[in-house]
Amino acid sequence: MDRPFNLLDYSIAFCTPRRLTDVNFWHLHIPFAFVMVAMLKPETFVELGSHKGDSYCAFCQAVDEEPSLNTACFAVDNWHGDEQTGFYGEEVLAQLRAYHDPLYGGFSRLTKCSFDDALKYFSESSIDLLHIDGHHTYDSVRHDFESWLPKMSERGVVLFHDTNVREREFGVWRLWNEISNQYPSFEFKFGNGLGILAVGKQIEDEVRTFLEYGKDNETAVSGFFYLLGTKIELDLQKDILSKHVYQLESALLDRDKGLQQADEWLKQNVVIIQEKDRQFGELQATKDRQLRELQTLIEEKSRQLDEIYASKGWRWLTRYRKIKASLGMLPRKKLNLDTQKEKPGSETYHAKVMYPLHENRPKIIHAIANVWVGGSSRLLVDLIEHLGHKYDQETVTCKIPYPLAYDGFPCHDFSQLSSPDAMAAFLREKEAKILHIHYWGEDDKPWYAHVFGAADLYPCPVIENINIPVETYFHDKIKQYVYVSEYARNLFNPVPNNSCVIFPGSNLELFQQSDHDFPDDTIGMVYRLERDKLNEESIDVFIDVVKERPSTKAYIIGAGTLLKLYQEKVMAAGVFDNFIFTGYVPYESLPDYYRKFSLFVAPVWRESFGQVSTFAMSMGISVVGNNVGGLPEMLGSQEFLTNDRAVLVGLIIDLLNDREKRIEIGRLNHKRAHEMFSVEAMIAQYDRLYESLLSDHKGLS
Repeated sequence: MDRPFNLLDYSIAFCTPRRLTDVNFWHLHIPFAFVMVAMLKPETFVELGSHKGDSYCAFCQAVDEEPSLNTACFAVDNWHGDEQTGFYGEEVLAQLRAYHDPLYGGFSRLTKCSFDDALKYFSESSIDLLHIDGHHTYDSVRHDFESWLPKMSERGVVLFHDTNVREREFGVWRLWNEISNQYPSFEFKFGNGLGILAVGKQIEDEVRTFLEYGKDNETAVSGFFYLLGTKIELDLQKDILSKHVYQLESALLDRDKGLQQADEWLKQNVVIIQEKDRQFGELQATKDRQLRELQTLIEEKSRQLDEIYASKGWRWLTRYRKIKASLGMLPRKKLNLDTQKEKPGSETYHAKVMYPLHENRPKIIHAIANVWVGGSSRLLVDLIEHLGHKYDQETVTCKIPYPLAYDGFPCHDFSQLSSPDAMAAFLREKEAKILHIHYWGEDDKPWYAHVFGAADLYPCPVIENINIPVETYFHDKIKQYVYVSEYARNLFNPVPNNSCVIFPGSNLELFQQSDHDFPDDTIGMVYRLERDKLNEESIDVFIDVVKERPSTKAYIIGAGTLLKLYQEKVMAAGVFDNFIFTGYVPYESLPDYYRKFSLFVAPVWRESFGQVSTFAMSMGISVVGNNVGGLPEMLGSQEFLTNDRAVLVGLIIDLLNDREKRIEIGRLNHKRAHEMFSVEAMIAQYDRLYESLLSDHKGLS
């Protein structure tokens, strides 16, 4: 009959760990690490992800404490960190080597490489004990487990750390739920969770007995090791406090000694000090007398200068200098070379016409300065998808990104356009019936001027969309000016008579909260991280919120030239763990991120409309932000808009703390978005506009 399992048989559990750093996530599990080595007696141990080495050195200590063991130990890590644990420098590995090599270098090796690169160093079925503590997303930890499983021996055991962490995209818990029932297993819930999985077919008797005993006595086993681990943490805190007390006592002794020496010095030197005071008084009196004499001299020199400036000779000299200066050459302006903006991410959206094609579709040519990710490009794609069956639509542009942001429609490169003639020839070749220009001026205004000039050479109706707050480009061939908001239309004078407002519409069916429950502690924004709407300070409101409310997470969705700056500011503020920077996210994947938001924050300095805010409204999310541009028009209120950053931070925190109010605002936002900003409403208005212009043009011809 097998001997019953007894925790007290493993006295090594009561040993004091030799290495404890400020990275304390594993400290509570060190007693079990000692016992695990004693039970399994592994010939080969591998740890994936060691950081400062608290867990790894515990396993090495257990091997070192038992002279009969002949265990080879290997730590595998890139030693530069990741977005979950934070990034660090080469000094971390250097400090670990300085501690590790003299103690454990005879049987242990620190291997600096990726987990996948390390696979080739180990034979199949050669590892008895494997500890996985690397990148903690579900996909990463599953990949590590499946990649290293063939390397496990017949008596192999795998340890998983962080099985009980569910925030910051950690997914170890999910994998543990999938595999823990497939093998003999046990899980400690404390210390972020530690899972023990016996994957070998011939489990060591002591390990098997422990797992069976733990299954029947989970509370007792967990309590035993929790108390041992807590003692380690308390002893560490005690040592830290003792060192601090010693430093304070030493500082007090030094202070008292210094005060005593100062007192003795004062007693010995009081006569000298009194003499120095007398000498200083005499010196000060001399300096005051010299200062008065100098002031008198300055006043006399000033009087003499006034007489010179008032003389005829000075006036003639001044006139001569002005004439001489006027005959000189003006300085030349320095050239200002524009730099190419950062290209969007690698995901490409494939536009598809939604309905069967009509015969003899009129040709519409869209002119847009670039087809990067953004509101104007999205409007173009919506028109092609929803009206492509009625109108044959193609695009001309001067900037096509690589990789493409959108495809599925003809897009012609006119980046070398230097006159209206080439554009007019293209319109004539295509037999265009409407020229639809999506205008935003600024650096691209010269290119647009050639496009508008082509309208003088080729007769067809012209539509000008003004999608951002810029001055309208006026041209007598334009039949209709279209603005994205009343704010954009009235921002500059004059307002053209033949103008209208068509709110940008969105596929709001895609942006639905469905049955997903609203989170309570997450804020976020979704923008191209560029200076057309954001600036260097836009990230500051997020930093201020998480500093005041450390439990809050902040999602920054998007890519652009401001991304690196934002990451550096967050890192400098010491709140990087509270932030998730996703980079570019494809359009169809955006709803999954919106569902993580408690609040949508719009920290923009310019906004003519802003579809990303309507996406949030459609999903029943409260929107707060700067009181600029078309945002009040979109929200129908200025209650949650302000240009005072401190006030905005207060609005955000108040709404995070008031779930009922936040959900009610979201309900009103949802209703308003579906009444005013749906893609169906927008498409119907553009369809009527196209039909009207084609009918008028046909009547005139």
